[in-house]
Amino acid sequence: MTSTILSTTKDAIDFISSHLARDEAPDVTVTGELALFSMHIEGQEYNASFPSEFARGLWEFQEAIYNAVAFALYGIEDIRRLTVQQKEDFKIVFSVDKGSLDLQAMLEKFFEKLSEGFVNMDSKHKAVTIASVALVIATAYGAVHIVEANSDEKKAEIASHTQIAQEQERTAQFKVIADAIEQNKISAGFAKATEEGTRAIIKRAQGATDIRVGHVKFDHEEIEEVNQRAAKEKAEAQMITGDFSILRVETRDSSTTKLVMSSKDLGEFSAVMLDEDFLADDLNKLWSAVKNREKISLEVNATMIRGSVKTAQIVKIF
Repeated sequence: MTSTILSTTKDAIDFISSHLARDEAPDVTVTGELALFSMHIEGQEYNASFPSEFARGLWEFQEAIYNAVAFALYGIEDIRRLTVQQKEDFKIVFSVDKGSLDLQAMLEKFFEKLSEGFVNMDSKHKAVTIASVALVIATAYGAVHIVEANSDEKKAEIASHTQIAQEQERTAQFKVIADAIEQNKISAGFAKATEEGTRAIIKRAQGATDIRVGHVKFDHEEIEEVNQRAAKEKAEAQMITGDFSILRVETRDSSTTKLVMSSKDLGEFSAVMLDEDFLADDLNKLWSAVKNREKISLEVNATMIRGSVKTAQIVKIF
């Protein structure tokens, strides 16, 4: 089966629309505009250069992408799962143009290596996943939700890049992106990465007056709003009791176990368990629930930011 070339956001949207409900799809190659990830920063200190603090933002964006890659390839959102070579393969290398600060990175190799990594994925699922991940990164899809009051405006900015004249059709095309991501955990992971990475860019771009990440723009007032909200959003520790499904288990060492869990209210998150803190009967209950794919009642000490679990530890098994 020949490979389909996807070079624009419209190509990717049309491909997803055509193949999402089909049983088969051809291989895809991401190139051109769709493989181009860009940022644009305006401000006094951003003229083919940037302050050192902004470099931290770029690294935090890269780290978010690495975590999404680790989840895509290994099912664990953990940068430590990537080898040295994989970090090289998925490194975003920007070129810098004069005039404000224009950063551009071609990601053709990135998507080629990601596709190669999906060794156990059927061809249709692989093709649609690559197309949707390319859309997410090129547009910085996750960033539309950073300024909640203006999310519709941000969606329109992304839709405008499909080069479709009618607003109604652009809205329909954007829904294709949203539906594809909703149905695909890997694409959703990259959407989360672009949201977290864009927050880091905005936070670290001190003195910037305008910022564009992917296809999403932020003016001076929006930048201030994001940073003011971030200053108020401190990590909060909560003791949470409920019924959880254990999705995956990873043994870190002889005494520590990492579990990927989910619940109706919290969604999917990772938690660690110190085996020595529990009686044998309690551990047997947990492993029985894992084996039989049953929910189990737990008490979890969770660190929450913006309603999401960032870190967690199991403290009691009921």
